[in-house]
Amino acid sequence: MTVPGRRTTTGYNLASPSQPLDHTAGTRKPTTASFNRVGRMLPAMPAWFNAVWPIVTFALGLASTHFTSFITEKRQIAREAKARQAERDKVLVERRETFELDHLERLNEALHKLGRAVSRAHFVDTMTGRQTGEYASTQLPDEDSNAYLEANRDVYMLRNLILDDALRTHVAHAHELLNVPINMRRSNLGAAEDAYYQAVFALDDAQSAIAQRIRRIYMTATLPESIT
Repeated sequence: MTVPGRRTTTGYNLASPSQPLDHTAGTRKPTTASFNRVGRMLPAMPAWFNAVWPIVTFALGLASTHFTSFITEKRQIAREAKARQAERDKVLVERRETFELDHLERLNEALHKLGRAVSRAHFVDTMTGRQTGEYASTQLPDEDSNAYLEANRDVYMLRNLILDDALRTHVAHAHELLNVPINMRRSNLGAAEDAYYQAVFALDDAQSAIAQRIRRIYMTATLPESIT
């Protein structure tokens, strides 16, 4: 018996009468419709979407390109700023080292002159004390007094500009001891001798510390590019 709508001799599909058979392959003819994962037909994209989508794609690509360029340029600016800061830091370090080296050399020379002036004054006061029985019982000769005052003034001026705190304290301590003997007027010779030797030892320690600092600066200084 023939059932209406189920004919196969005229090309109807028994499973789906609305779909014609492809007699050459025995399968459905391809269609432009899309199907989802459960086999349901998806609505076709409207014509305006197919026209707009290339423009949207182009716009997104252009925006991505501009964003990448922006990030790259920003990173380049940051690297250049960092390089400029490093160069400024290098210049500041070089200036600091140049100033400190020149200053320490001048300070060392001033301490040397002060040590000689104190030794000369101590010798004169000791010779006078052996005659009078009292240390520094008379005025120093003008030449010795002027040499002491000039060297003492230079050390006062230079010691406050020492950059290293520990070294500044060290030098200040030696400077104070160097001023003790010359101010021990009419004192005991033995006490004056002890004060003088304490000052000499402190001066030697201070100058050794200055020399150590100068060596450290030279050892850690950045070599010129032509040498490295």
